Amino acid sequence: MSSPVGVSAPAFGRSAVPAFPSVALSADAAPFTRGRADSSLSDAEKQFSRCAAKLWSLRADCGQLREELNQLFDQLLSENYNKSCELPITIRPEEVCILLKHTSGLVPLNQEHLVVKFCQLVHHLLNQLKVIMDERTLDVLVNYTTDALKQCSTWTHSDVLLALSTVVYGNGSQCHQVDVIIVVLFTFGVCCKDEPISLSLVLFKS
Repeated sequence: MSSPVGVSAPAFGRSAVPAFPSVALSADAAPFTRGRADSSLSDAEKQFSRCAAKLWSLRADCGQLREELNQLFDQLLSENYNKSCELPITIRPEEVCILLKHTSGLVPLNQEHLVVKFCQLVHHLLNQLKVIMDERTLDVLVNYTTDALKQCSTWTHSDVLLALSTVVYGNGSQCHQVDVIIVVLFTFGVCCKDEPISLSLVLFKS
């Protein structure tokens, strides 16, 4: 499916020399390019590029959206993006940001199994790739996870909290919604007894 009018799909995994100068981190930056040939990319990078391109092509009104998302999330979660792997991982922060921001709009909060998988993916990518996000992506993910805490069943909270803590950790200085996060946590009692993650500590450390 083609991208919306006026929006160019990011060229995830393209093996050309970057055609754009360095710019400030932004999820709306110029299309991404690879500086290495596909043959020198790790399996994780190839998988990420394939899945990212498929996710970018999806829209909320696509048929079989739930099945497509479930499969793509499983594929992305199955990969190890740790930078200590044999081949260096060169997935750019911009690529991760634009992928997560776009995908958050595809996962409605009433599809709780998909919400959990998306939150697992947020943690998986941000934690292993050590991504520092742009402010827009940070706001989108904070809004998504705090809304999930308000609307989704309690069985989802552990994964949602893990995603929220990963989003805030290392990005807290850019977060303008700390007060909102704290209110949500205390209102729903999720900062809490059964949850090992102390988001309050994360917020103050960030």
